Amino acid sequence: MTTRESLKEMIDDLPDADLAELEEWLLARERPLPARAKRPMTSDEFRKFLEDAPEDDEPLTEEELEALRRWRESPGPTVPHEEVKRMLGL
Repeated sequence: MTTRESLKEMIDDLPDADLAELEEWLLARERPLPARAKRPMTSDEFRKFLEDAPEDDEPLTEEELEALRRWRESPGPTVPHEEVKRMLGL
């Protein structure tokens, strides 16, 4: 059995309730990732990439919530956008 045939069989065996999630995952893989771009993305392209990304709906872990609490109590220093661009050679 080929990989394609095996995958088709696995999809056929999935309950209907799981098909939408699989479709969303497969469509997300088709989107170009910034790291794979042949040229740097423009601001508009990057904004569109972020807008089209699936929403992260996983609940935060206790560790993540604690890290957010610590950061809110004492946020670190900020770096102006122009300084970041200079640091990156942009």
